[in-house]
Amino acid sequence: MNIKTLFIGLLILATILVVGAYFLFIHQKQSGHNMGSLPTDYSITAAELYYEYQTDKKLAARKYDLKILLISGAVDHVEYTGSTTILTFFFESGQDGPEGVYCYLTASRPSKSDPIQIGDYLKIKGLCIGFEDGIVVLEDCIELPENE
Repeated sequence: MNIKTLFIGLLILATILVVGAYFLFIHQKQSGHNMGSLPTDYSITAAELYYEYQTDKKLAARKYDLKILLISGAVDHVEYTGSTTILTFFFESGQDGPEGVYCYLTASRPSKSDPIQIGDYLKIKGLCIGFEDGIVVLEDCIELPENE
């Protein structure tokens, strides 16, 4: 085996390892397990996030899609569906209904026994899936304690 063949083989192996590590990292970000321990890519208010997508969808998508976000804002709507809580922060009325940020919580409230109420100011950490039809979607969300 000559050096050129060995070098090409090592280059292919290194590429496979890097691509595999990247997909493993993305899968871990998307899985929602340990969302609290994952680093936050951006901290932003729900209103700022929504209006960035409204202003320039492509630029906001490059910045926020598949990133871990910490958003904050006052809740406008709460819906409980089985083990998931859907929190909505509304900012505009669209043709298909209210537009804003929708957060899908899969964990219970940290050290709180009372349910989330409309008007509660919360900090939510989750994976930004993207923007479609006037709605920014965050999945695998958790509520952070007020002091974080």
